[in-house]
Amino acid sequence: MLTAGCAFADPLPLNRATFTDVLNDVAVLQSLESAPKAAHKDDVVSAPQLVRTGQHSRAELRAADNTLTRIGANTILSFNQDGRGINLQQGSVLFHSPQGKGGGTIQTAAVTAAVTGTTIIVTATRDGGFKFLVLEGHGKATSHGHTVVLNAGQLVFVLPRGQGFSPVVNFLLQRQAKGSNLVGGFDKPLDSKDKIDHEIKKQKDKIGTGDLVETSYRITDDGGNDQGVSVVDDQILQIVGGGDKIAQLVAAFAKDVTVANATFDPNQLFDSSYFAAGAALLGQTASGYNSNDLAYLGHNINITVTNLNLSQFSGVGEFTFVASGNLTLPGTFTAVKGPGRLSFDSVGTLTAGSVTYNGSLRLSGTPLNIASYSTLSANGELEIDSSNAPLTLFYVNLINSEPVNTGGTDIWGDSQISITGGNFSDTNHIGVDSNGAATVSSANFNSGGDVSFNINGLFTLTGTTVNTTSLNLSSSMDMSITSSTLSGSNDVQMYAGAGNLTIANSTISGSSNVQMSAPSRITITGSTFSNVANAYGNIGISATEIVMSNVALPDTNIGLYTTNGNWSTISPVPGGVYFTNTSYAGTTLTGNGSAGVIMTSGTSHTLTSNIR
Repeated sequence: MLTAGCAFADPLPLNRATFTDVLNDVAVLQSLESAPKAAHKDDVVSAPQLVRTGQHSRAELRAADNTLTRIGANTILSFNQDGRGINLQQGSVLFHSPQGKGGGTIQTAAVTAAVTGTTIIVTATRDGGFKFLVLEGHGKATSHGHTVVLNAGQLVFVLPRGQGFSPVVNFLLQRQAKGSNLVGGFDKPLDSKDKIDHEIKKQKDKIGTGDLVETSYRITDDGGNDQGVSVVDDQILQIVGGGDKIAQLVAAFAKDVTVANATFDPNQLFDSSYFAAGAALLGQTASGYNSNDLAYLGHNINITVTNLNLSQFSGVGEFTFVASGNLTLPGTFTAVKGPGRLSFDSVGTLTAGSVTYNGSLRLSGTPLNIASYSTLSANGELEIDSSNAPLTLFYVNLINSEPVNTGGTDIWGDSQISITGGNFSDTNHIGVDSNGAATVSSANFNSGGDVSFNINGLFTLTGTTVNTTSLNLSSSMDMSITSSTLSGSNDVQMYAGAGNLTIANSTISGSSNVQMSAPSRITITGSTFSNVANAYGNIGISATEIVMSNVALPDTNIGLYTTNGNWSTISPVPGGVYFTNTSYAGTTLTGNGSAGVIMTSGTSHTLTSNIR
């Protein structure tokens, strides 16, 4: 299928579209033998007509469901009469479709594949296959029963004659978008331009932090240039200009391996110099590796041994299992201490149960699937990363008994995080970061240092307990906290970046300073602030409007910041503060007024309503 987003039932057929832009030599033909007819803007092309572009020419077509097809130079294609099939005889096309508008197939001279994607580019190769690039969102290609999944900034070759797929390769998204006429060579910007720009920024950030490394490799169809990489030939995996060792590395990524004991195939084992040189070819990170790090490579890696003795690698800084496909761990897995850090990294799905390691531990997959009621236990750093995919943790425990001031526990989900139940414990730090929405319920977080939630979307926290020194909760949209206990012996900070902050039936305790902020409204109901009172403590709450109902405010300095600073206990105050059944320092608040002091406690603390 060929689509933006997911395939839904009964999509509109992609067999008719209207030219919305025509540049230079663009023609419509009834067949390859018929006379061409020049195409013009607002003309309609229908299956089985062909569209042909000449040199320095291109065209844009929009279908009834807003599926966008941009056709590059020297391209010949047609739509199928039924369904959403595309016959790509030569050249390149870009497809973008609003989410849920159905799919299609790509057919060249020697291969047919079902393809899905958000904004993608497909280029026919000389031998009848095609190259499939994802500019934003996610993509999937299926051919001869095999499937490969791509994220933004990745490409794969769909090989002819049933050969399957090349390895997945990261490409420099900014250079592709900037240099491609399919992206920027039309009168109007691409519908998904902002999303592509966002993916470019994400990739640049990863390059800046060393998670990705920019190389001098150029991905070509025939490997006919210096440092070019050919993945479409009889051997599938040949590298020009890289040397025998790099060729061996890429061959290792193409082999399925099983780890049944502590004997490791030397053909799959690489030190960091070779891994760093070739990792970017297969979407892996190369920076941060020291000279004594090792990587055990494979396409699909299946670890069947439940107790793996890694003492032979005791002098190694980091030992990483890297799969260019999927990586599977047994339901219960323990590794005997060897290297300082043990990592599992999969371009595809990483499946794991309970994992124990007496050192730093990292698991990363696209997605990362951790079995319910599992426990991940480490002693150093503990990292789990569901790259470019949702992360779900259902009664999963993360226990890190590291020494003080060494690392922490970090949980990453690139699109969405859902945490239900489980205990999360770390001596120093626990961080939960999501590039989309996050839902946390019935969980317990305990840290001797800090706990932070950084959510780029809606954030819901329900029935959860957090005990730490400093607590930071941040969301780019609405934040909702219900039936939870949040305790930070130093600071508690809450920030809803583009919406409302709602706190209900919760307790915020053990904090010397509490800061809350939201651009719209902060609503606090049935909640208590306890153990905040001390000589240096204060509470600051800032929003356009603040509503408090059945709230017990402690005897400490409290500043309420709203648009006009007005307050009332009689009726809601637009742009101000509204109290109902709310007490300060044990005394119920009554009356109303304008900006200024509302009440002074017996210990000279004040509750003040201020102009924001």
